[in-house]
Amino acid sequence: MESSELANVDEKASFDLCIRLAPVYNALQKIDSHKGTKEMRATVSMAMRNYRQILKDLKGEGHDVMGEVWELIEIMMVDSEVMGIDAAGNTLESLMEWCQKHNRIPDQLKSLAIDADSNSEQPLPSNQNYFDAVAGHLLCADMENAVETLKLHPKFDESGTNEVCTLVGFILSKPLLAEFANYPINQYQTAFDNWQQDLSDALENDAFQDDNIVKLVGILSGDEEIIDTCLHLTGQWYRLLLAKCYYTCPTIDPRTVIHSSSAPPTLGALENTILNQLINRIFELDKEETLRMLVSLSNSWWPSAHMADLIFKSDPKNTKIQELREHFVKNYADSLLKQRKLYKTGLRYVLSLTNRQYVREKLNSAILGIDVAEEPELEKLYRLPSELKLTAVMYLQRRIAEKAARHFIDAQDYGSSLCWAIRANNDSICSEIAEKILNKFNDQEDWELPFMINKLGRCQEKLPKKLLFLYKYKQFHSKLKDHDSQEAMNDLEALLKYDMKAAILSLVLRQAMVLLDHEVMFKQKQITTIMKSLQRLTYLQKIKDEADVEQANLLRKSLAEHLTRIILKKQNL
Repeated sequence: MESSELANVDEKASFDLCIRLAPVYNALQKIDSHKGTKEMRATVSMAMRNYRQILKDLKGEGHDVMGEVWELIEIMMVDSEVMGIDAAGNTLESLMEWCQKHNRIPDQLKSLAIDADSNSEQPLPSNQNYFDAVAGHLLCADMENAVETLKLHPKFDESGTNEVCTLVGFILSKPLLAEFANYPINQYQTAFDNWQQDLSDALENDAFQDDNIVKLVGILSGDEEIIDTCLHLTGQWYRLLLAKCYYTCPTIDPRTVIHSSSAPPTLGALENTILNQLINRIFELDKEETLRMLVSLSNSWWPSAHMADLIFKSDPKNTKIQELREHFVKNYADSLLKQRKLYKTGLRYVLSLTNRQYVREKLNSAILGIDVAEEPELEKLYRLPSELKLTAVMYLQRRIAEKAARHFIDAQDYGSSLCWAIRANNDSICSEIAEKILNKFNDQEDWELPFMINKLGRCQEKLPKKLLFLYKYKQFHSKLKDHDSQEAMNDLEALLKYDMKAAILSLVLRQAMVLLDHEVMFKQKQITTIMKSLQRLTYLQKIKDEADVEQANLLRKSLAEHLTRIILKKQNL
């Protein structure tokens, strides 16, 4: 199976895979990876089972192949270190169970043989598929299914003594490693050797005559020549090699036997596929190259990222594995960040990296780089730093709010913009919005304050002075328009106490000139306030435009004349 075939998984299946892998991975990061701790062993063991179940649940040939490879890596590289499994016996037992799960050839042959017998096309005793099915089960150490298939033979009888019944009896009497769990491993080896010797003695005494039965006895006896002819029944060279190991040296560490054998030339020419190369690296216990080749096999980062994490948790002192884990998790996170639906998932993977400086920089650039235009999505983005429990929550939320405020300014949605500017606690943006609203109001008499207040109702933060200023300006403008000059003057005095940008201050002072035309009698204090504001405007603007200079001079002149009238009026009194 090449990478192009494995990569042929539809988008929905890929999404489901990522979503289901993430909680298992995140739970694994919560434990101390110090080797040997009880908590670490239990959590890693649970994570391995959960990952395996996810691959089993997700249908597709690509996931099936990856599931087979995944389980092999666990047995060869993780189980023995994390769970403390005795490599001499239990590892081989686990490998044979692995073969049983993934070799479908025996069941297929059995089905063909039964169908042919049912249709009266060929009876079981003369059907090669039938005996090959039994052989296939034996080569995977699947004694239960081998016996079940043999019992379909018409000669089988529970109390019989024919060769089929004799063979079934030998299979059922085979020593099991579990029976010797509390004894030295050499006792199991002795019992196994005695069982095989009894089988060989029966063969020599002509207990077995049928050629197909003799072949099955040869497999059980560990006859390497016979086993070597059965590659087509195992589907893969490594399954055949495991069968040979199981029936010739069941108590020897299979890892040392297999990785020294690789793909034997006696098994015929084998394609130099990525899968075969990967299996070789696994049996050679080459962790680093195995992790690298997982990327080529799957054409994606997820297998290497999650397996590297498992291997690192089981071997935390291995700095090379730690570096590879960082590399694979980093690339997997990047692949998730490119998908909007998996963005938050990707950020959590970034958080699991050990390079804290990279994590900070990546989170900042990733979160602030998201382009979102709709309010609901912006709200989700604003909550994201808090949900992820980031250390720079306030900084990121301010930056998100500033970006949102700028977006809505460009869209001329000043209500939403002001809401986000308030969240950002950005006076500069608030002033900019106020200026735009005032200019629009004075140009079009289109007042957006009620609409803005509705928008701001969603914000729980305290409303800023800028919003109160806008309200007072609207109030002042309405009184000015209604020729309520005295009240307008009082409002003008209140407005001038606010801290304003030059453009807004200039706009307000122009309204003061309109008020002077109404021949309202200002108080001396009010005139002083206007003069100070005019002086401040001159400082802020550094006026150079002739029209602005002329307007400022005109306002000063009008105020001076008005002040003179006030003084004269007081003297006459």
